[in-house]
Amino acid sequence: MQSNIKDMMNGMPTANPFDVKSVMDVQRKNFEAMTNAMQGWQSIAQRQAEMVTQFVQDNATMARSAMDTTASPQDAMTRQAELVKAVCEKTMLNTQEIAEMMRKATVETANIMGSNVKKAAAKDSE
Repeated sequence: MQSNIKDMMNGMPTANPFDVKSVMDVQRKNFEAMTNAMQGWQSIAQRQAEMVTQFVQDNATMARSAMDTTASPQDAMTRQAELVKAVCEKTMLNTQEIAEMMRKATVETANIMGSNVKKAAAKDSE
């Protein structure tokens, strides 16, 4: 029986049909690309946290201003309107900033992944 198996295996390639080193290299590059991409998204999350903190502080300022009893009602309303306007403008700027950060992170991620795919395809065609 053993000799039959040896005879059957004779002439068959014994090398591993997969280039494990290449597969591991591609996976390492993919991992690096994802790590880089996640850094961009982490920056976005950190910036959003900073913006929320600032928003809370701005609202606290508005609340204190609204409780100012030394100002006339008209002055208090004017000040509140100015603060609301400032907060709204800041919120719009923050939204634009986050949108731009997201666009850049998405483009960077797509470029990295696309580059890896092109390199892998070029290597496969060699």
